[in-house]
Amino acid sequence: MRSLLLRRLRLLPALVLALLALAAGPVQATHLLGGEMTYRYLDNNGPATAPVRYEITVTIYNNCGTTANGQTPAAPNAFANVGIYDQATGTRVVLTALNSAFAATNSSPTDAGQTGMLKIPSTSLSGCLAPHTPSGCQITGVSQPFKLQKFIAVVSLPASIKGYYAVFTRSARNDDVTNLTNPGSQALTLYATLSPPLLPNRSPVFSDTAVAIICANDTTMLLNNAVDADGDRLVYSFGQPYGNVAAVNGELPTTSFTPPPPPVPYKAGYTAGTPFGTGTGNFATLNASTGIAKYGSTNVGGKYVVAVDVNEYRTINGREVLVGTTRRDLQLVVANCPPTVAPLLPSLASTPRSYSIEEGQVLSIPLTVTQANNHPLVLTLNSVLLDGAGASIPRLTAARAAWRRVPPRARPRLRARALPQALSCITRPVARPALRPTILP
Repeated sequence: MRSLLLRRLRLLPALVLALLALAAGPVQATHLLGGEMTYRYLDNNGPATAPVRYEITVTIYNNCGTTANGQTPAAPNAFANVGIYDQATGTRVVLTALNSAFAATNSSPTDAGQTGMLKIPSTSLSGCLAPHTPSGCQITGVSQPFKLQKFIAVVSLPASIKGYYAVFTRSARNDDVTNLTNPGSQALTLYATLSPPLLPNRSPVFSDTAVAIICANDTTMLLNNAVDADGDRLVYSFGQPYGNVAAVNGELPTTSFTPPPPPVPYKAGYTAGTPFGTGTGNFATLNASTGIAKYGSTNVGGKYVVAVDVNEYRTINGREVLVGTTRRDLQLVVANCPPTVAPLLPSLASTPRSYSIEEGQVLSIPLTVTQANNHPLVLTLNSVLLDGAGASIPRLTAARAAWRRVPPRARPRLRARALPQALSCITRPVARPALRPTILP
C-alpha cells in the first residue's frame, strides 16, 4: 500500500504540468481584436463547371500587446479559413483545386474537419502598430497595439441565380474585452453575401483602421469611412458582433450555413446600441447616412467590441434593392485625453458641403481652421476617391487644406465622403463637414 501511494504521489507533478498545459492552450489563442471581410466579382471566365470568379479579402487586427489580464497573445494565424455556401439552399460548396489553389485538404492537423474549405495563406502582415493619435498628444490609461493582416484569394464557383455566402471564423478574441461574456473563449466570425453574376458587385471597402481610441468623459467622433466602387447608396447601423458559428469553437459549419451567425453574448447591461453601458456619460450614436459615430465612455482602460454594418442599396428598374451588407467588427479603447477647446471649421454659409465637377477638372476647397487657445492643429483628409491612384495628394498646410484635382479615371457618378478633421489632441474633434464631390461623366 505504501509503495502504491508513493507511486501515485510521484505522478502528481506530471499531472499538474499536464493540467497547466491544457489551461494555457486557449489563453494563448486570445489575439483577435476585430476585422472585416469584403469581396468583388471578377468575371465569368473560370473553369466550365465553375465559371464565376470572386476575389475574397479577409482583414484581421491581431493583438500584439499583453492583455490587461497579463496574458501574451498568440502569434497571428498563418491561414484564414473561409467556407462557401449556396444562398439558395444554405448547403456548403465542397471546394477542390478546380475552385481555388487554396482549397484545403486533410493533409495536416489544422485542416481536420475543414476539408473543402478555403485555406488562404497570409498575404500581408504589418509590424506592431498603435491606434492613431495626433503628434504630441499624450494619451494615458490604456494601450492596444495591433498587427494588421490580410488574406486574399480568388475562388471559382458554379453559376448561381442566388449567389453565395462566404464565412470566416477564428478563435479567439482578446480576453480583456469589457462588454463581452467570456471573450477569451469567443470566436471572431465574419460573413459576406456574394451577389450572383447577374448583379455584379464589389462590396464597400473601409479606408481607416478598426482599432481606435475613445476619450473618457468626452464625445469622440469616428468616421466609418466605407467607399463603394459601384456608387451604391450606403446605410450604416450598429449590429451585435458574431461569435461561434459551429459546435467546435473556431471551426466552420461542415454541412450548411443559415445567416446570420450566432451573436457573441454581451455582459448584462450592454447591447449593440449601448456597447459602453447605460450609465451617465456612456453612449453610442451612428448617423445612418454619413457613417459618423459619436462615442462616450467613463471607464478609463475599458475595451469594447462594436459592430458596424454597411448596407448597400442599388436602384434597379426604378426600385431600390439591397445588394449586400458588409460588417466591420471593431474594438474601441477608452483612454485619458488632455482637455482642449474644440477647433472651429468654416461655417456652412462660407464653405459649401456639396460640389459637382467634371471628370479631370481641378477642384480647390480652402479650409481655414482656428482654435481658441492657439494649440497646434493637425488637418487630415480621409477619402479613398480623392486619395487613390491617379489622384493628387491633397495639399495640407498648418490650418488650411485644398484638393487640387480629381482622378482622371473616376467612374461616372462615383461618390465618396471626404471628411476634413481638425484635431487638437484627440479629444473633441471638430464637427467636421462631409464634403461630397460628385464626379460627372
